[in-house]
Amino acid sequence: MDQKLFLLLSSLSGQSVWLDKLIYFCAVLLSWVVVIVLIVWILGQKSWPEKVKGVLVFFSAGLSWWLASLFKYAYFSPRPFMELFQNKPLFTMDIWWDSLPSGHAVLFGALAGASFVFKNKKIGFGLSAIAIVIAVARVIAGVHWPSDVLAGLVFGGSTGYLVSYFFNRIFF
Repeated sequence: MDQKLFLLLSSLSGQSVWLDKLIYFCAVLLSWVVVIVLIVWILGQKSWPEKVKGVLVFFSAGLSWWLASLFKYAYFSPRPFMELFQNKPLFTMDIWWDSLPSGHAVLFGALAGASFVFKNKKIGFGLSAIAIVIAVARVIAGVHWPSDVLAGLVFGGSTGYLVSYFFNRIFF
């Protein structure tokens, strides 16, 4: 099932130069845009408690990403282009053995999950949508299995929410 869904989604890349550029933007560059916008937004908050909440959202996401990284280095999970040699990824990857879970999906799932605790639901839903776009784009680009991004979104969202809930109970 994972391989069939991967082959279906990854067949979208390589069809058009413009579509490939859009996939690359969503899979790689969108994450930087979102992080920069969030940092500027946090710095623009008028009150210190709101700024602290924003920093704690990032801290929760970073902690979730770090926990996922520990698992990635303990568990060997090759990327799709290492198992399906006929599939070439849309962009090159230096690291080929740490596919599960997707670090991008974990990080942005955690940002979304943490935002539900500290901010309003609109931001949480917006970040959830962006996390899904990034995750699906990474499958289309051929660098992750669908199960990698699904596990990353679930792990990131749940740990981001739980860590933020814990911080919220302590500090606010």
